[in-house]
Amino acid sequence: MTTAQQMVGASPDAWWYLDAFLGLAPDLLPVVSDSRARVRPKSSVDGKIGKVPSLFDQNGLVMGFKNWTDHRTSDADIARWSAERRYSIGVQTRELAAIDIDIEQPELVSKVVHRTETLLGVTLPKRSRANSARCLLACRVVGSRDKVIIPTGNGRIEILGHGQQFVACGMHPSGSAYRWDGDGPSGLPAQIPEVSLEAFNACVSTLAAEFGARPTPLPVDEYDESDALDTLDLVNAETLADLENATLHLASVGYGLEYDDWVWAGNMLKSLGDPGQPLFVAYSVALGNGKPGEAEKKWPDLSADRAGYRAIFAKAQSLGWVNPQKALTVETAIERLRKMPRDEVLSEWAEIAAPMPRHEADALVDEVQRMTGTGRRSLTAALADARHELKRERRRKSAEQRAANRIMMVYRPEDTARQSAQIGAAILDRESPEALLSFGGIVSQIVEGHLAHAHLADHEDLDPPPTLHVRPHTETSLRGLIENNVLICAGEDDDPKPIAVPKLLIDPLLEENTADAPALSGLLTHPIVLSDGTILSTNGLHKRTGLFLCGVVGDDYRPYTHEEAKAAWRRLRATMLEGFEFGSGLNESIALSGLVTGVQRRLLDMAPGLALLAAAQSSGKTTYLRVVHVILTGRDIPVTTLPLGNEAEIEKRLLSLLMQSPAMIAFDNIPDGYTVHSGSLSASMTSATFEGRILGVSRMASVPTNVLVSLSGNNLTFGADEISRWLVARLAPQHARPEERQFKHRDILAHARASRAAVLRDVVGIVAGFIRSGERMHLSGTRFPKWDRMVRQPLIWAGADDVAQSFRVNESESEHAQALRALLLALREVFPDQASFYAKDVVDAASGWNPDPSVSSRLVEALQGLGVKDVRGAKSIGRVLSAKSERTVLIEEETGESLRLCKQVDRNSMSTYMLVR
Repeated sequence: MTTAQQMVGASPDAWWYLDAFLGLAPDLLPVVSDSRARVRPKSSVDGKIGKVPSLFDQNGLVMGFKNWTDHRTSDADIARWSAERRYSIGVQTRELAAIDIDIEQPELVSKVVHRTETLLGVTLPKRSRANSARCLLACRVVGSRDKVIIPTGNGRIEILGHGQQFVACGMHPSGSAYRWDGDGPSGLPAQIPEVSLEAFNACVSTLAAEFGARPTPLPVDEYDESDALDTLDLVNAETLADLENATLHLASVGYGLEYDDWVWAGNMLKSLGDPGQPLFVAYSVALGNGKPGEAEKKWPDLSADRAGYRAIFAKAQSLGWVNPQKALTVETAIERLRKMPRDEVLSEWAEIAAPMPRHEADALVDEVQRMTGTGRRSLTAALADARHELKRERRRKSAEQRAANRIMMVYRPEDTARQSAQIGAAILDRESPEALLSFGGIVSQIVEGHLAHAHLADHEDLDPPPTLHVRPHTETSLRGLIENNVLICAGEDDDPKPIAVPKLLIDPLLEENTADAPALSGLLTHPIVLSDGTILSTNGLHKRTGLFLCGVVGDDYRPYTHEEAKAAWRRLRATMLEGFEFGSGLNESIALSGLVTGVQRRLLDMAPGLALLAAAQSSGKTTYLRVVHVILTGRDIPVTTLPLGNEAEIEKRLLSLLMQSPAMIAFDNIPDGYTVHSGSLSASMTSATFEGRILGVSRMASVPTNVLVSLSGNNLTFGADEISRWLVARLAPQHARPEERQFKHRDILAHARASRAAVLRDVVGIVAGFIRSGERMHLSGTRFPKWDRMVRQPLIWAGADDVAQSFRVNESESEHAQALRALLLALREVFPDQASFYAKDVVDAASGWNPDPSVSSRLVEALQGLGVKDVRGAKSIGRVLSAKSERTVLIEEETGESLRLCKQVDRNSMSTYMLVR
């Protein structure tokens, strides 16, 4: 799972730069760099996240990139991979040669870099990262090259050959971003110099001669590699405790973040046999390297190294660790004690003897017995107490080391509510705001990934493009969040033992408001205009509105003057509508109003949806929705299907989608000729919140409906409740084969991304300018008063058609609305104004008692158009009359004449009706 924090890969700009500017497109590869991603079972990528070419499969699992050495990357590949922000960018070393300097000593690294550039006679672009001295140099070399490794004794210099690759942009597994020393995205260089194959090979030979050396083991007291595997019989509990201390020290200084270093440590511990496994697991957990369980899976594949466990002591000592077993020899201890008075000997000897091997401690006991005359039983008991205390101290220090920068908490089952609240407060204090938020009463997080219940446009079996969205926390995700910030221990404060996070500490955090998580009203990836005309564009949580802005670029947003707004409207038409053949200028205005509605939707309690309709396939309906989504988010659109005729499923689908706070909900490719009618869809547009039960748990959610709802289809019609809720933009291609139409910009989504900042600047400039102007328009209202003020009126001010005309067009084209109008007109001919009548009177009129047979015929036709199956049944007609009562219907467009069917109850509790002008 990825959060806003989890955008751990390369930016789309970096992909573009390496492709268009440096010309490396055929050699680019995706490398999954999200260390928390799940790996497909038995995949060769396991344990190599962030290092080897890899992809996400359709289930979101990481898999290897099959035959990547033969792959030639296309523009389509780059467009697809660059949209996934968990991919770093790998570069095959075909055209490029790479000199990978795996050395941690900065001075030596500088010498190698300087010598390489001197030998080649050029300055080479250098890739590095903040948490290491290691670096990589790149140049262009024409000709075949083999892999060369130059061991230096303090690391190695690796010359990458054909069939290899390196990660150019993105995130190293240690969590540090790769950085170059140029001016492009991620510091990428303006150019990569070319050198001849002869000069390059000569340089490699010279580097091997000058820096190559046989690596030698680091010095350590009594460490002899030749007999390391012959001394395992000396391993005891104290040795294992010291090894744990040493490995935790290695973890604390980051040794093992490099995969090869981690495996090396495992191989050394493997020499211990079974006792080495828990040490390797504890070391890996403290290191934070990879996923839970990764060390256990790796253990069977490790190979015991002859250097053995003592090499762990050597490495730890070289990195500043002091071996407790070597702190004081028995001879030195005896010499020191002989200089002390008897009482001081008795008070200090046991503490000195406690860390010693048993045979040395026994020798010290004998000496203390001779020096003090104290009985051996008493001395043995004192030594046992000292050893017990030493173990407790070691466990305490081990827990502290494992905690690293985390808070350490001793679990108290009787105090879970308070401790859970403390954990929540710690997370809020230590994590960025997007990690823990309250959205719709549900503890949630902001993540980057695939939207649930969505798919790729035109491909229902493929995952949707990744987007930033809200995701409710689960027990698993909260456990991970807690583990990142708090180390839970059992035991006492002075003798803590790390344990898994108990479920009793997690459950209260899943309840509403337990963690005092900030309230979120919606996620934004673009600027927005507040009701006072202020433009909000600063990333982060905006407490007054509850909006969380993430990824908003630019700070040059401002209100436009009236003339600037008119010019901006013309630019929007030219930029957004180029290549789309809408049926009229009104339809163009409606299409653009959908974009402006999307920009402002988070602040609107109610707003209409956007429907893109056409008479034929391939007219550009989904393409336009994709363009709108790219402007709003910078990403391609996830689409979903509408569960036709199943209102319960529509309600569940809507709740699930609204809980994720997407920029848009897009119901794509509804079947030809379908009549859109859904109470849940209507409610999502005319209610501020949407309530429902969360699937899988016994909790209710009440989430904001501030999401732009959209749909596309051919020859769709709308039910009576929908005609005033949908902005309908109709496409009318002039081509006989619209699928062959060519846009001016062949990659229309790339064009939308390039235009995104300018389009958003114009949209917020128009809206903010209108509000700041103070102008008031006296227009007939819609059912969306805030939308009228924040979208409809600003567009009219800028020169657009009044898009509310869409509702009147919907009504004129709605069979249901026309049937209702015909019913009221027929009833007016039968019953004078304000004359009361019953459903049975309508039955009689429909049966033909009226002197004018044409009236009866029109009445029957209207009733049938409204769904009455039995025009002779009073109950059937009564249900329709009751459902349509209190609804005002426009009868005459020019005069504005309208009729309303009113309902009353008489003294006998019978429903009676009358028509009112």
